[in-house]
Amino acid sequence: MKYTFYFLLTLSLCSCKKNYTCECNTTVTYYSSPDSRFYTIVIPGNKNRYSEKMSIKNAKSACEHEQVAVQTNFTNWLTNNGRYTLRAGESVQTSCGLK
Repeated sequence: MKYTFYFLLTLSLCSCKKNYTCECNTTVTYYSSPDSRFYTIVIPGNKNRYSEKMSIKNAKSACEHEQVAVQTNFTNWLTNNGRYTLRAGESVQTSCGLK
């Protein structure tokens, strides 16, 4: 019993908190009027290293929040802040992951 307590105490003190990096890429498909065709580009995003150690759960949550923010920014850029709508075939897809 005593060893189990010490083991659990040691495990909780070394609670797997690490520094994580959230890495995002955005794929934009847009229509070019002069060329009358669609283009797809992949835009590598920042590799944001979180400055404090955190649990995997907190890091995933922060990275998901970053994914939504990046997606929104690119969509707003492509639609001129909602002034235009995306054509059929145009899209913005952002994917983020922890490293």
